[in-house]
Amino acid sequence: MKDLNKFLLLGIFAFLVSCKEDDPASSVAKTISLPEIIEVSVLPAYIYGQGQTTINSDIPTNLATVVDSVYGFSDGWGGKTGKDTAYIKKSDIAGWPDTIASGGKSLTFNKYTLGNYKASVSTNVVIAALSVILPQRH
Repeated sequence: MKDLNKFLLLGIFAFLVSCKEDDPASSVAKTISLPEIIEVSVLPAYIYGQGQTTINSDIPTNLATVVDSVYGFSDGWGGKTGKDTAYIKKSDIAGWPDTIASGGKSLTFNKYTLGNYKASVSTNVVIAALSVILPQRH
């Protein structure tokens, strides 16, 4: 019985020694601030005939204005943080799809706050296939 008590006491001691008092709690509250898009300059859709696509020049350089007054943006200006407002720019594109082949495409542009929260704006590109009607032979 003494051996069992010693073993139990040794186990409790090992458990207490292995606990760290300096570990931060994993349930610490953090401020969440989702950026707000206040103005959109890009059209919802662009429609072209196949081979007639000029989407890169048709999309404006500044697609939208976005605001976040808690974290701000790396290239932002004004407001409480001094970086509250920023533009979602054409260069913030997630990836260019194939704009030559016919069909529907979606373009998404993302801007991240300094708190790593995302604001997105999207537009669609429709490329209509051109069909050629050949004269019938008689």
